[in-house]
Amino acid sequence: TVGALAFVVSNHTNSLHELEEAMAAARVVDSVLHGAINSTGDQVQELNVTLSSAMQQLHSDVVSNSTKFVSQTDMRLVAVENNASRLQSQLQNLDGSIESLLTDVQAVNSSF
Repeated sequence: TVGALAFVVSNHTNSLHELEEAMAAARVVDSVLHGAINSTGDQVQELNVTLSSAMQQLHSDVVSNSTKFVSQTDMRLVAVENNASRLQSQLQNLDGSIESLLTDVQAVNSSF
């Protein structure tokens, strides 16, 4: 029975040794995983900063381009208004010329 007892103790000792080795390996894996998680967190934070900066630049570009577009539209509107005013003056001059021509035609007709 002493031999059997020694065999059981030896097996338990080997099992404990294997368990200690497995625990050490688990600690290494845990450490590697924590390092990977921390590294991933840092990368996510860097991406958030980059994304935030890109969004701010995009907003700035949109505002700038919108302001330019409005300014160009205002300039075109002023040009259209100026052309309309010029055309209205030309139309009034043409109307005056037609009235004058009509008066002249009536004068010629009344002389016959």
